[in-house]
Order: sequence, then structure tokens, then C-alpha cells
Amino acid sequence: FCRFFLRERRLTDDPRKKAGGVFVVPGTNDTIRFPGDPTAPGYLIWNCRCTTRAVVAGWQSMSKQGQVIKTGQTYAEWKADHGVSQDILTQKKKGEAIRDKYIEEYRTSKAPPYAGKRITNEFINNARPNKGQIIIPEGYDRELYEAEVKFAEWVKENLGGSIELLKPKDVKMADYLWNGKLWDLKGPSTPKAANAAVRSGLHQIKDNPGGIFLNYGDIGIDIKELKKIVDERMRRKAKDSIDVVVVSKGKVLEVWRYNNETTPRR
Repeated sequence: FCRFFLRERRLTDDPRKKAGGVFVVPGTNDTIRFPGDPTAPGYLIWNCRCTTRAVVAGWQSMSKQGQVIKTGQTYAEWKADHGVSQDILTQKKKGEAIRDKYIEEYRTSKAPPYAGKRITNEFINNARPNKGQIIIPEGYDRELYEAEVKFAEWVKENLGGSIELLKPKDVKMADYLWNGKLWDLKGPSTPKAANAAVRSGLHQIKDNPGGIFLNYGDIGIDIKELKKIVDERMRRKAKDSIDVVVVSKGKVLEVWRYNNETTPRR
């Protein structure tokens, strides 16, 4: 025979079953075969610390705390002895209410967990097109880094601000110092490619993070798919505030801001 040793099991008419037997919770059709039974309802196994013990004829069973379990004692009598005020059905209803509450909050929230805040309108409204200057350091190879130079010109013409092209060193580094912060330019060809691009960019701007430009050139993209991919990558980022600017066909499509408030860490 096996006996369960948590109060849920004392709801059964007989808390002892032969090996392979099924325990039934009165008032429901819910059953459980053993602690952690994967076929049982969640409320019977969530945070479960149940156990089973052998019941041998002629021996008196003991609870885990060393308390004698009285033969023939009902669940109501056991509760009275131990000061338990709630039965399992009450707990089940409360648990379901809490579950439904969080499901509803998630469904009605404006953004899913780990989502960056959309600041596109604010970003564009604060732009100062053709204001500022482009700084190119001495010895910068314009021909080799033609794409970086052209994009710096686009930034000045469309967003404004002081943008300095950073001379590459032996180690990878950010492409620009824009308005006092490090920015990196990435040119992924698909939304999925943004994962590796953002990961690399985060490393390159880590000393003074400003943001990452994802320039898709003339390629059309699925912005919803891209957002999901960037959100997941940014979930594992450093604590600093970082902007991701998505550019396609010469226009700013989206700007997302990530910080401690928008990207809780696991």
C-alpha cells in the first residue's frame, strides 16, 4: 500500500491505495496516481512536496513531522487538530483566480514581456536634419569604409547632430560617436540576421552605449518578426539604456528603447 502525506491526499475517502491505484479528490473528477503525476491537474502538483510511504500491516504510520496519523481520522478532524482553515477546493479556486488575473493582465498589456519601448515619433520629432557636422579623423580609409561614410552623411541629413567616424583599430569597435555616445552600424539582410548583428553591436558599444543602427538598405522587412528577434536578444543585454534604430529605403521605420524597465533579466 502507499499513503500520501500532504493534506490534499487526506481529502480522499481512503488515503491508502494499492500500488498502481488512483487517488480521487471528492467533489471533482480530478485524480492523481502519485506525487508529481504529469497527468494530474496542475493545482495538485504545483510546488508539490508530496511523498509516498509504505504502509505495512501491523505497523502504525507516522507523518513526516513525527505526528501519529490516527486511524479512521477524517480530513475535517485532521484540520481541526492542525489548525488548517482552508480545504483543497478553496485553494484550487483561489489559484485559478490568480492564474486568470495574470492571463488577463498579459493579454491586455500594450507590450509583451521584454519588449522595447517604441519611441519612433519622439525620436523623429527631436531630429535636427542637416544640423551638426561629420568628423572624419586623419588617416580614415574612406574607400574601405565607404558604407560607414555614406551612412554618416545620411544621419546628418535626416537626423542631425555631431557624428564622428571612429578609426578602426586591431579590435572591433563602434562605428560612430554620435552626440557623445557610441553607435554601431549593422546591415543585416533578414530579420533573423538581426540577432547576430545586435549581439555584435552590443559588444562594440559597451563602453559608452548609445545605440545600434539596423540599416536594411532597399530591402523590405517584416517589422513584427524583427521586433520579436530584437526583443529576445536585448533581454540579455547590459543594464544601460540602448536605442535600436531600424532604417529601410532611406527612412526611419522604427526606434525602440531598451533599459532596465523594459527588459527585466532572468
